[in-house]
Amino acid sequence: MKKSVITQKSELLRARQEALHQQNQGWEIQSWGKFTGFEVFTWLNPSLEKLIPTMESMPFPVYWVTTEEAFHSLCSGKVHHFPNVGKLFLVSSKETVPALFGDAQTISSCFEVFLLPKMVKSQGIVLFTAKGTEGAALIHEFTSSFHY
Repeated sequence: MKKSVITQKSELLRARQEALHQQNQGWEIQSWGKFTGFEVFTWLNPSLEKLIPTMESMPFPVYWVTTEEAFHSLCSGKVHHFPNVGKLFLVSSKETVPALFGDAQTISSCFEVFLLPKMVKSQGIVLFTAKGTEGAALIHEFTSSFHY
């Protein structure tokens, strides 16, 4: 009986550690290399405390593509200054962000950013951020379309 309880506890602990490891793997910024002249990065559930210094450290202006949920979560309804952001693209069906972030542009899908006339001949950094399970699915859809 005692051995069975210990075994169950260790199995539960191992399963929990594995789940946390898998969850944390997708939560850091990930580089996907170059795509149509842009260095592409994705970041699931970034914190504001890590996002701003990361954007500041990038050598070129960032074209920030984010979901409405992630943007509002990061901003918490307040106006923030995001250094080194050349343009904000919001994946949304609504037009709620321009009031919070000046020259934001609403797009319907992550890949639309690469098809915009202004972006076709541009180069730089594209950072796509998202939040939660739906965000993870969007990032997966976005990155699975890259052909290397």
